[in-house]
Amino acid sequence: MTAPTILLDIGIDLGLTDSSAFLHLNDATYGKLDTAELGPDLLFTMLGSRVMDFTVTRSSSRVVGPVVTYDAGSATFTLRNDDGLLDPANLSESAVMGAVKLQAKYAGITYPVFRGFITSWVPEHRHPTHAVVNVTAVDGMQILANYPRTALGSPVGANESTGARINRILDSVNWSAADRSIAAGDTTALLATTLDGDALTEAQAIIRAEVGEFYCDESGFMFFRNRNAVLTETRSTTSQGTFGSNKAGGELPYVGIPGMSDDDQQLVNVVSATRTGGVEQVAADAASRARYLDHKHEEIDMFLQTDATVLDWAGFILHFDRLPENRYTSIDIDPRLDEANLYPHVLGRRFGDRITVVRRPPANPWGSIVDSRQVHIRSITHSWDAAAKKWATSWGLQPTDKLTYLILDHATLGKLNQNALAF
Repeated sequence: MTAPTILLDIGIDLGLTDSSAFLHLNDATYGKLDTAELGPDLLFTMLGSRVMDFTVTRSSSRVVGPVVTYDAGSATFTLRNDDGLLDPANLSESAVMGAVKLQAKYAGITYPVFRGFITSWVPEHRHPTHAVVNVTAVDGMQILANYPRTALGSPVGANESTGARINRILDSVNWSAADRSIAAGDTTALLATTLDGDALTEAQAIIRAEVGEFYCDESGFMFFRNRNAVLTETRSTTSQGTFGSNKAGGELPYVGIPGMSDDDQQLVNVVSATRTGGVEQVAADAASRARYLDHKHEEIDMFLQTDATVLDWAGFILHFDRLPENRYTSIDIDPRLDEANLYPHVLGRRFGDRITVVRRPPANPWGSIVDSRQVHIRSITHSWDAAAKKWATSWGLQPTDKLTYLILDHATLGKLNQNALAF
């Protein structure tokens, strides 16, 4: 059994070995001038050997249609502390809001898993000779939510793109330009902003207007992906792996059966949307309303510039949600079932990646059913138990079957009169 090597770095000085050999005053080895180099502002201490278990959760909620809101990521760690070094009484300063970086190394490749900030550092005595420290952390999305902002005297940013607006919001909370990856955006004419309220709420409102993706990624970068990336980038248009029970046929195993839903939770046949200063725009599907009754979604105070654009947005949403949706919602992966093939997936898959999930329910009078569907990954949860060397991953899923829009020069999606126009 080959498990990943867990790498955990904490941004507090515990007098232990750093991630690099930087200068340490009064240290016999690293305290020599002209020998060790000066360290950066943020210096990490390596604690991977102390990790007993951890859980990382980076989740999302589907608002309406293809609109997904990503939540603040969180992590919990149990660190062995039999020598008492990690006890708060032995720390020169509180660990709270110290940086934390979690990685996993497998087959010579180091994968980022989580980067964020410590919010709690609590010792626990489990035995007279055994102690641990329980650590919790959040990623940068929570920092955006908590950052206080005072409204500008005059609005700024009229007619700018969604990418420019996300950058403006990040600038307003002093988020480092080196720690972000921001696309230009496909919506290019936004209303002005006074940059008031918490930054996360405003950013998520922009993402709803764009129908894009915004989250803190596994490396700690603020990541904005434009609306049409899911229609054009290979990792979202081409399945990156097939998960099912036919291992001989090249399918990768998962645990149990996929999570499934067939309900009215994503059924919307009347979409009402209004921009700030505009007139309500409504897109509705008469056939769906007659069959399923009214299911309405309302969006107000949108940052879009024109009522015509707002109506296009409403029609885009309606295309996704006008019918009930029988959908896969999640799958669970235990990499020990096929370590060499599964670990690169559970460690390397990202939000928006496309995969194929195959379910084979019991045979019926007409023969065996093969229920194969393509989905996008929208939530990721990892857990690790060092004693059992067990890594478990759960992916939250979103169907891709409604993403059949016209794409010029595409062999299948480039045919007129067969594919809808995208927003």
